[in-house]
Amino acid sequence: MPFFRAFDIDLPRALREQLVEAFSQLETGALNPANVNQVPVQRGVYQLYFDEQLVYVGKADRLRTRLTKHMRKIQGRTNLEISQMSFKCLYMSANWSTLAPESQLIALYKSQGTAFWNGNGFGPNDPGAGREDRNKPPAYFDQQYPIRENWPCDFIVAGDWAVVNLLRSMKRDLPFLLRFQKTSPDYANVSIEVPSTGMPASELLRMAATSLPQGWQATRFPSHMILYKRIREFQFGTVIYPEIGPLD
Repeated sequence: MPFFRAFDIDLPRALREQLVEAFSQLETGALNPANVNQVPVQRGVYQLYFDEQLVYVGKADRLRTRLTKHMRKIQGRTNLEISQMSFKCLYMSANWSTLAPESQLIALYKSQGTAFWNGNGFGPNDPGAGREDRNKPPAYFDQQYPIRENWPCDFIVAGDWAVVNLLRSMKRDLPFLLRFQKTSPDYANVSIEVPSTGMPASELLRMAATSLPQGWQATRFPSHMILYKRIREFQFGTVIYPEIGPLD
């Protein structure tokens, strides 16, 4: 038997075990503005629950901001209600937050049959245009809980709107992603008359597309909407405007 060997402290494992224990000592709180606004604006880790079942584990530099984004995203989805959601969170110093083993926590909870929104399309980041351009099927979360395409846009008031300003406002305030061509000479001096405040998102996007020259297409996916100057088919997208048949 050797009389010496290397020794190292497995801090991530120790921290993971203590985080799991700390989470187990917390009650869930409803995912609503009143509760989220009580969360300190600090780094930490959090859990999301759907009907009291753990579905997501995450780490954030600003817990309150991240929880607010999740709350908003969930409100913009069908087949689930924000009243079904609850959360737990643990805030910590910057040093410990850096070491927080998010991937280990996810792996642990997944091995227990929970946290199934992790890695399945729920995350806060835009997956980019690659998924739609390659006609990849929607992720699990988007298949189960597609966007509310008729979300009432109360932030778009009745009146005359420059089409590019309308699109920018929708992108900023919708609870789901709107991706559109940021610059185009076609936008110049083009405006539309919005007849009433709070119109459905899909109808506003249709109006915007209709106001532009021929060649623009608005498309809805389970996860988001797009508007670009190109006509093409998407295997997992539904064309909002114009109606097109099969392409050669």
